[in-house]
Amino acid sequence: MVQIYGIDLGMSSFDVSFLSESGSVRHLSGVKNTVHGISKFLLSLPSSAVLCAEHTGVYGDLLLRLCTLNRTC
Repeated sequence: MVQIYGIDLGMSSFDVSFLSESGSVRHLSGVKNTVHGISKFLLSLPSSAVLCAEHTGVYGDLLLRLCTLNRTC
C-alpha cells in the first residue's frame, strides 16, 4: 500500500503529515532542512512512501537532491 506524506517546506525545517496505518492523521514537526535531518527522515520512510510538497523556491532543493541521489523518492 502506498504511504503518502505531505510536506510543508520552510527555510530551516519542514513539517510532515501522513495517515497512520490505523487511519489517524500523524504529524512530524521540525525536521531540519539539512543533509543530516533530511537523511534521517528519508531513512525512516517505508519503501512505499510517496512525498508530496508544493514548490517553495529553493527551500525544497536539498530534499529533492537527496531523494534523487538516493533514489528514494
